[in-house]
Amino acid sequence: MDRRGFLLGAMAGGAVALSGCASTACGGARKACCGKPKFRIGVAGITYLGLTLDQTLDELERNQVHGLCAKDFHFPMTAKLAELRALVRKCNDRGVEIYAAGPLDITDEDQAKRTFDYCAALGVKRMAVVPWEPREGKLPGEKRQASRRLCELTSRLAAEYDIKCGIHNHGKTLGEASPYLYGLPGEAYEMVKDLDPRLGLCFDVAYDHAEGLDPAEEIRKFADRIFDVHIRGAVRGPAFIDGRNCESSQGVPPQVSPIDYFSVFRALRDSGYDGWCGLEHYLGETGKDHKSGGYAKDPFWIPLSLGYFQGVLDSVARA
Repeated sequence: MDRRGFLLGAMAGGAVALSGCASTACGGARKACCGKPKFRIGVAGITYLGLTLDQTLDELERNQVHGLCAKDFHFPMTAKLAELRALVRKCNDRGVEIYAAGPLDITDEDQAKRTFDYCAALGVKRMAVVPWEPREGKLPGEKRQASRRLCELTSRLAAEYDIKCGIHNHGKTLGEASPYLYGLPGEAYEMVKDLDPRLGLCFDVAYDHAEGLDPAEEIRKFADRIFDVHIRGAVRGPAFIDGRNCESSQGVPPQVSPIDYFSVFRALRDSGYDGWCGLEHYLGETGKDHKSGGYAKDPFWIPLSLGYFQGVLDSVARA
């Protein structure tokens, strides 16, 4: 981690270390639920859009991060088994674990089986998924809808392949929200709660907060089915950040975001979450495709964000 990231992480740690333990699970006392979290800070692949895999590994090493969620621009879904495994070995040799893949669309049975075969080839035991069917709509976010039928298909394949699948929430009302497509974690939970327990949630903290919800409270509510977590800053409504107009659904630096990540990480710790929290950074500009963002657009904020989140995590471990 570079000097800026370290300093910012130290600031985050100092800011929350004095708050002590206020967990509802232990009544504010230092009991069994308190202690070192089981989860770690990683990076969602979209963060390094625009970089090669080798460049991405250089950045992860520089920032002392050891987990990456695979995206197909680094790990092509069309690659052969041997090619994918060679890419994974390259990451492992650099001290990086490919801990999950996605988000990946689930649109029909053939495509779903290819997706699970892809994850099996990568050797991951978790993936973020979006099972959806088309619908009529004017805006891009309105043209996809949640599908119980495809959730049932995903559930069967999750059991067959023994891979935990988390449905990614994308918000309902703001920015690039998809109001009919698992807009809130609770909507996804209701859709899958009676299906195989390996089908659950990829909990996007920023989207949850932007919809006016309390992410820490939501985490405690759905803890038994949270298999992946995406983290970044968010605001409720438009904001002017770093000289550009940003919306709530886009990434804003967590240091200027009102999200209480100390409470979020404490809720994850108290619930026994043992996966990764992946930085999903894209500081886009209102009206622009966020996929043009990522590292190539905002390299400065990524080490700062990682330092901040690691500082908060360290503070939770001490609380």
